[in-house]
Amino acid sequence: MSLFGRILVEKRAAVLPIAVAIAGNLAAYGLVVYPMQRRAASGEARVLASQRTERAAARDLAAARAMQTGKLVAEAQMQKFYHQVLPATSADARKAAYLRLAQLAAQSNLQYQRQTAAETPEKDSPLTKLNLTLVLSGSYQDVRRFIRAIELAPEFLIIDNVVLSSRDEPNSALLLTLSVSTYFWTGGNA
Repeated sequence: MSLFGRILVEKRAAVLPIAVAIAGNLAAYGLVVYPMQRRAASGEARVLASQRTERAAARDLAAARAMQTGKLVAEAQMQKFYHQVLPATSADARKAAYLRLAQLAAQSNLQYQRQTAAETPEKDSPLTKLNLTLVLSGSYQDVRRFIRAIELAPEFLIIDNVVLSSRDEPNSALLLTLSVSTYFWTGGNA
């Protein structure tokens, strides 16, 4: 018999409880400890995923709040623009545009030839567009001065189109056909 077999036979009383304890430990590890470790690791992974989700939700919430604040500021600025910058009625818009354009033309040494106006309600908007077409005559420098003055004017005037032509006579004034538009409020008190 081998040395190992002889030790087992002679020390059976001491080896048997050790073998049972080792088998019990292995069974306890396999049936209790290992599954608990797996559940704990799975729980840690869920906690980390939840923390990432929570951080992403906090970022989304902050972005949504910033967007809401930006929207409120934009709406307030639009209301200020509608009620403080734009004319309140068609008559106010015509008066302001005609008067201001006549003043700027006179300051720029341009002569009025003719003018026309048309109103166009904007689709799905509380605004109406006032289109003005002016025909003026003068020198090139006067035309440039006039256009620059319109661009710098505090009134809300938009230059839509500029046509510059000359007459057949030598040294004659240039003919400026200018399309200008502005808007006025027609949406009530919204």
